[in-house]
Amino acid sequence: MKYIAFFINICIAIVTIGCYVSPYMSPSTHYIFPVLSVLTPYLLIANFLFLIYWMLFPNRFIILPILTLLLGFSTMKRHFNYFSPKTVDEEVSGAFTISSININSGQYLRKDASTLDERKRQSLQEWAQLQANTDIICAQEKRYFGQTMLDSVLLDSYTRHGNDEISTGIYTRHPIVESGFIDVGGRPSTVAWADIKLPSEKIIRVYSLHCSSNMISRKSQELIEESNLRKDNLFDEVKGLFANYAYYSKQRNSQLDKLEIHMNQSPYPVVVAGDFNDVPQSYLHHRMTEKYCDVFNEMGRGVGATYRALPGLRIDYIFTDKSITPTFFAVDDVDISDHYPIRAQLVLE
Repeated sequence: MKYIAFFINICIAIVTIGCYVSPYMSPSTHYIFPVLSVLTPYLLIANFLFLIYWMLFPNRFIILPILTLLLGFSTMKRHFNYFSPKTVDEEVSGAFTISSININSGQYLRKDASTLDERKRQSLQEWAQLQANTDIICAQEKRYFGQTMLDSVLLDSYTRHGNDEISTGIYTRHPIVESGFIDVGGRPSTVAWADIKLPSEKIIRVYSLHCSSNMISRKSQELIEESNLRKDNLFDEVKGLFANYAYYSKQRNSQLDKLEIHMNQSPYPVVVAGDFNDVPQSYLHHRMTEKYCDVFNEMGRGVGATYRALPGLRIDYIFTDKSITPTFFAVDDVDISDHYPIRAQLVLE
């Protein structure tokens, strides 16, 4: 029995090491690594369970999960963080707050095509109350009904940049010096940006971003619901899902290429917030953290999951210039979308 367990442990360790490598492998040339990046938190947990197993049944094989976990120590903080403050420090001089929400076009708030879900509408009010002192809100998938719902709880206090035909937008309590939209290709293709003057008279440039979706949720659900798991061509179906994921991962990096041109020309410190549709162990995340700070890595607590459909999946982020210091980060547990909103306090040096 112990040798079977050790063999399984070896297989998991090998795949986990592949996950560690995935941030450095471009999806343009390696389609398997984007898929491995999604599996990272689950494989870390599997290695930890094997560590407990070998502790309960003492054996020299315990060295394998220990070494695997030690190799991934820096990776763990991208997924699990338990050492940051729980609340906003209102005494911090020069601080401002920013949040981001993918509102899923407001469809999650409906009971049916013509009726709002009253419980979820109340959750939207609760979320709005959490924004009582928020300076800037970046919104994604707000087209049509989504914008109507956000406007209903925000426009008394905020100015909106963006209209109901564009999926990304920015709400702010402060003056907008200049603003616009960038076509980065893909689907969706539009990034909203605004130069915002804070009460300190300093100006920051904020981007609200929604990278291309992976477009695989429906197909994977069909494989399960239609009992297609016994199909003769199952391997081809699964391989097709992996290739699809890699294709859209490549597309997201192409979107970042175009966005970076605009960000590099900014005369002001930059904050990028939104739905990146990619995980912390991805090539896209690695590219962003070469120049920008992932606020969760600095100030997050817990797992930081932002997508309801898959436990532990973090695909929504707030990135900042390294001249901006994060002092707080939170994932708001409110039932208003298939994404959880995120919120941060930042200090501009």
